[in-house]
Parts: sequence; structure tokens; C-alpha cells
Amino acid sequence: MEDRTRRPGPALQPGAADGPVVVYWRPGCYFCNRLLRAFDRAGVRYEMRDIWQDDSARELVRAHNRGDETVPTVALGEVVRTNPDPQRYVEWLAAYHPELIGGPAGGVEGRDDLAARRDRDV
Repeated sequence: MEDRTRRPGPALQPGAADGPVVVYWRPGCYFCNRLLRAFDRAGVRYEMRDIWQDDSARELVRAHNRGDETVPTVALGEVVRTNPDPQRYVEWLAAYHPELIGGPAGGVEGRDDLAARRDRDV
């Protein structure tokens, strides 16, 4: 029988931010909404990828979560985390990638449509 016990990944480390934070989410996900609200409050620039609408997003999430569609899954370059603590992730960004904080929340075209759908599903 396969051991599917969740083990903590390596600690978040500084690295090159080769793009915005990408949040893989799905409508109705409480933990996604909690993370996105924290990002909005902090002014984190991020992109949203709905795993129910985007096959490549779904495959990335499955690849990083032992085949499961566990969200939120958050990626910044090669650093991928599943359901990170919102406050700790924002603190990590502030310490190592301050350029990703303080701008307009979202930062991607169509974010308002996604945010409206996300907020409706809360």
C-alpha cells in the first residue's frame, strides 16, 4: 500500500522570480479564497489559473500533488507550494521578492472576471 502521508516540503528559499506568482485554484475552494484575500490585502501581483477550465493548469497541479487536484497550489518560478499558509507566504514574498508586492492586485487581463466568479463562489 502506498504511503500518502503529507510531508512538509523544503523550506521556501529565495530564488529568481521569473514572473508573477501563479495561483492554481477552482471555484468554491475556501482555502483558495482565503489565500487570494490575503494576497489582495497585501497587494501581491498574481495570476489565477482555474484548474477546471485550463487543462495545462490541472496537469501541473496533479504533477505536484501526487495525482491529486489539490488547490490552492502556488507557483513562483520553480518554487511550488500546495495550500501555503497565506500570512507566511506573503511574509516570504516580502522578504525575498518585494517587487511582487505593493502593485495592483491581480495584474493579469481578465482578473476582474475571475475575481467576480471566485467571490460569487465563496
